Amino acid sequence: MIDSNAIDTATTLDSCELPMPLHDFLKVAVAAADALQALHADERYHGDIRKEHILWDGEKHSLTLLEPKKDVPLLDPLRIAYISPEQTGRMNRMVDYRTDLYSWVWFSMNF
Repeated sequence: MIDSNAIDTATTLDSCELPMPLHDFLKVAVAAADALQALHADERYHGDIRKEHILWDGEKHSLTLLEPKKDVPLLDPLRIAYISPEQTGRMNRMVDYRTDLYSWVWFSMNF
């Protein structure tokens, strides 16, 4: 992951033309799975998967997860659609790598 302040937001997925063609979406999905697998292998989780935090380079077919911004409240309207139940405090469970998988599924369904 890299610091989001160092990147031009024009390259994030929220600036991509929608609907994204299926073959392009599948490339993004596979690259995201690889990025999340690498993150989870280090026993870390992202905790804020959404369009603004995913950089996609269509020419190189490479994906980069941006570091989540620490100053965004958990229940921010932009964030709430993608957070897992354990992040809200409604479940008595620790937040772990599964929160990223939950967020990715909701992100994918809304993309």
